[in-house]
Amino acid sequence: MPRIFEFSLGQQLILSTTPGLCRAISHPVAVDGQAGYRARVHVRSSLAATGHAWALVTARDARGAVCMREYLWPDGDSWHRHGPLPSSAASLVLELAAGYGAGEVVFDQPDLHACPPPPPRIVRIGGVALDFPGSHAGNAQAIAQAVGQARQQGVHVLCTTENALQMRVSGTLTERALPPDAPALDTLREAAVKAGLVLCVGCYERAADGIYNSAFLFGPSGDLGVYRKTQLPLEELEAGLLPGNHHAAIDTPFGRIGTMICWEQSFPEVAQRLCRDGAELLLCPTLGYMEVPAAARSADNCLNQVVVCRTHEPLPVRIFDATGALAAHTTTGPGMAFADIDLNDQTRAPWYSVGEFGSWPRATLVAERREGI
Repeated sequence: MPRIFEFSLGQQLILSTTPGLCRAISHPVAVDGQAGYRARVHVRSSLAATGHAWALVTARDARGAVCMREYLWPDGDSWHRHGPLPSSAASLVLELAAGYGAGEVVFDQPDLHACPPPPPRIVRIGGVALDFPGSHAGNAQAIAQAVGQARQQGVHVLCTTENALQMRVSGTLTERALPPDAPALDTLREAAVKAGLVLCVGCYERAADGIYNSAFLFGPSGDLGVYRKTQLPLEELEAGLLPGNHHAAIDTPFGRIGTMICWEQSFPEVAQRLCRDGAELLLCPTLGYMEVPAAARSADNCLNQVVVCRTHEPLPVRIFDATGALAAHTTTGPGMAFADIDLNDQTRAPWYSVGEFGSWPRATLVAERREGI
């Protein structure tokens, strides 16, 4: 049976574990008519690889029945959550737990209080599939024109296809690849700045150590980052491309964005790592039509996703909602699709591990995943 302790908010708590489970529950906090809550705790762990620790907020109604259980988001050593409360909530407690591996977990400055819920953060996300003219400059101009059209439609984040700047461009891989300071990329950087939106552009990147299959992210302030495809199919490896070695989400004015490229849709850990790094939206420039893996990556991680492939595919642009359902798409040929999403949406899924009242799947999936096994 788990060992259960009581603790006071604001005080340091140390849980020394055994192969079993050790839990600590705070003194209750009154909701006082508020519709949301904030929780935070700083965490230091020396658990063995098999160990696991987590933090939960539990709400009870006026009769004492549980009406909500929600995980804090494990963000490095600072775990936190700002979420909505069910209308029946009357009191809250913070539960801290550790177990399944020898060691100890130090929880510092645990805090929990009722407050207004997070406000909506509406972002219009879109993708564009183009008939490219077949030169670096011409392809860049086609994308820049699409950026202007997206701006007129109120799009905040726009994704292009994989290798967009090389589409229909002839020559060797080295000749087709572009350095980060290439005029074509300058054109698109300037287009994103002028439009005030975030633009994801697929491009073979010629770097000092070789050529990568990359996605450049530009924003209202210019460069936001570059993602290099980590999972290369055999034909790309044999062609001489180098794999990237890092998955990281990037902060933008319109949310924290994670990018993956084409074949990486088939590797669940790519999207999982981006989700764990705090991605609020996935972008996937691709060449091939892989609807089932793409939809699964959205559903796996409760993340909206924009997928853009070539114009001759059945649905060149697909936007998936956080359940993996199609929210918008184009049909064969060039076109643009967009959809409005709320980055602060924390809709609870029924049951979802914690009980019949359900929980927000993204936090549940991240908090319950045991990384060390």
